[in-house]
Amino acid sequence: MGVSSVDVLAVTRRALRPLLVWVPSRGACVSDQALVGKRIKQVRRQRGLSQAQLAHPELSDSYVSLIESGKRAPTAEVLELIAGKLDCSVSYLVTGVSPDLLEDIRVALKHAQLAFNQGEFREARHRYKGLLNDSRLAGLTEFQADAEYGYALAAEACGDSAEAARVLSELLESGAGLDDERLMMVRAAYCRTHLARGDLNRVIQLGEAVLTEAVFWQWTERHVEVGAAVLMAYATRGDLLRAQQFTLELLGAADRIGAVGAAASARSAAAAVAELCQESDKALALARQALLDQEETGDAVATARARMDYARLLLTLQPTEAERVRDLLTTASREAGALPEGVDQLRCALLLACVELALGHPDQALEVLRSAPSATGDAADEHQAQAHLIAGNAYQQLNRLPEAEAKYDAASRHFAQAPQTWALARTWFEIAEALTVINPSAGITAYQRALSCLQL
Repeated sequence: MGVSSVDVLAVTRRALRPLLVWVPSRGACVSDQALVGKRIKQVRRQRGLSQAQLAHPELSDSYVSLIESGKRAPTAEVLELIAGKLDCSVSYLVTGVSPDLLEDIRVALKHAQLAFNQGEFREARHRYKGLLNDSRLAGLTEFQADAEYGYALAAEACGDSAEAARVLSELLESGAGLDDERLMMVRAAYCRTHLARGDLNRVIQLGEAVLTEAVFWQWTERHVEVGAAVLMAYATRGDLLRAQQFTLELLGAADRIGAVGAAASARSAAAAVAELCQESDKALALARQALLDQEETGDAVATARARMDYARLLLTLQPTEAERVRDLLTTASREAGALPEGVDQLRCALLLACVELALGHPDQALEVLRSAPSATGDAADEHQAQAHLIAGNAYQQLNRLPEAEAKYDAASRHFAQAPQTWALARTWFEIAEALTVINPSAGITAYQRALSCLQL
């Protein structure tokens, strides 16, 4: 089975660390000083205080007047002072939301994050969606950004990269609630999701801009994550020379930073480049090291995905290792108790079907496909197309040629609508070689599509 854009998603998606809950910092600047002043004035009057009484002795009454009229933005220290005198919280003066409600939102975000980190992606998506539909979140920009970011990651994990890309694009465009670290997290996720959708130009355009903003020696783990997506985009569109050159730079940055998550991301992308360059030994070594790096993170789900990536590569490059690949997949499916439902389980089933084919068991391969779990989202659509291709190979091994041709035709209809990349060319060559025996005319068409991909 050739390298597909689904594999591109798989080798980059696991670079993500567990979600961070974004909370307003005490030193955050006031985004709407007029509203802050209005709340101070309202609470002051409720307490029966004059401006002079509120100001004395630390502040002047004229300064308090300027704050209440929205003409002066109070510092964090002044806000704390005023909140103490008014016997209310700083968060209420800044947001207009009571501490109890803020705590409710924090708890809801924590529960959504916990579901995501445990691999319950559909549940996490549902929880984040509920938060985004809560009108009380309006104006709480940091919390709003956290909910949007979390929802996008959950949608991505569910295989709905189109929805994830949409939300991340809007969040990146607005910039609301994003400090430097949050901005880099969103940029990395943006590049991953657009890569999964085959929108290589967007990945390269944003990624190169992000990487050139900072001097190489100032790159962080987030820069490496962005770089991994850019590297995959270079390779996928067929710019292999540039990809090979950038691989050295990216791996050097990952090693310098020393973060195992960044190293796993960089080595996974480098392994994909090596595979496309037909450097089999190098590709396997990089994928193996990426798996070892991922194991150090302690993220069971990400480790299971890394193990599947290594298993796929091993089966592709060394089909005689099919039994070993089966053991790897069995381990992957048990690593987190079970792989997350949806696309991950479906991908594991497809790889197991390929193992049965490599072992000369087409009937067992078809049985695995029949019992494969369902999934939703655009990534799931491509997995289903891969399932048709595998089924076609199984039917051909059984000499059931009409059924094989029907499956190849179903796969071809999907891949004909996919972005034309060098990675997809391999899939078209696989279809062409199979169809040439059954339907030479259809085989020629598949060869032509493969060549069209290579001409990008």
